[in-house]
Amino acid sequence: MIAIIAVLASLLLPAVQRSRESARRTQCLNNTKQIVLALHNHHAAHRYFPKGVETLKTPLWVTIPCSGDDESPMVWGTVYESTPVLPSGSPGPGGLYLSQFWGWQARILAQLDQRILDRMISDSCPRLSVKGNREAAVSRIQTYLCPSASPPPRAIDLIDDVTDDGLNGTNWAPNYYLGAAGSMTAPGEDGLGVRTGGFFEIGNHIRMRDITDGSPQTLAVVESTIGFWNEGQICCTSYPTPEMAGTADDPPIFHRGSAGGGSGEAISDPEKAFTTPGSAHSEGVTAAFADGHSTLLSYTLDRDVYRRLIERNDGRQVEAP
Repeated sequence: MIAIIAVLASLLLPAVQRSRESARRTQCLNNTKQIVLALHNHHAAHRYFPKGVETLKTPLWVTIPCSGDDESPMVWGTVYESTPVLPSGSPGPGGLYLSQFWGWQARILAQLDQRILDRMISDSCPRLSVKGNREAAVSRIQTYLCPSASPPPRAIDLIDDVTDDGLNGTNWAPNYYLGAAGSMTAPGEDGLGVRTGGFFEIGNHIRMRDITDGSPQTLAVVESTIGFWNEGQICCTSYPTPEMAGTADDPPIFHRGSAGGGSGEAISDPEKAFTTPGSAHSEGVTAAFADGHSTLLSYTLDRDVYRRLIERNDGRQVEAP
């Protein structure tokens, strides 16, 4: 009898696990849909979508904080207490520098019914030395959390890299969703690449009328394997051209840290996990389009199709998956 029960349990357990994962995947898809709905509510209130981030021009270290020079804001170093393990089991990024800039995730807090957090944050400089900003930045927002993702290790100060009041390096709240910022088409003066044609732009607002390829065919939000919602420098993902990627053809789309994308030519650089699509779901990466519909992007998605989806105005319409 015990042996029979053990056999039945071994047969039922995988089914239960699949059912639970299916529910988590559905919740993750719903998160992307709620994010796009919030973006549209922001558009209704302001007549434009939020910028991806104000600028990507953030130096590695600046010793003079907030002198009125927006090109040289104070930055903070933060590292994980231990190396994050991404869904595929591969190592994640060790940490990053936090800048003076919020990303789009912070600009739709009111539309996500996070009005208290929305009132707490400001663009005061140094940004994360301000009590309200710091307290908001550690607040977990359920809509930004994939239920299948494992929480990253605690983020702490980079040694000898603290502000004068020693307030940085808190356990910043995670985020698992990136904005679609089009193609990366040229190196740019800062070496970070010129981003064009996305639902989000760097330093610019777009409006519904700018989505000329059609909202059902324009990618707005895509899942990632790791990140912080309070950091604008990692707000978005852009798909590099072959010239930018140094490849003969379109480069890989997904990160090797993904549960189902850990083989073949997937992107393996741990630091790029912050800004590369990826997922804790083995079936695919959750995503939502500008019209609000959500879906799973297969890890075998055609790369040319992906480029057409991530650009809003290239004139090459394609049917969304």
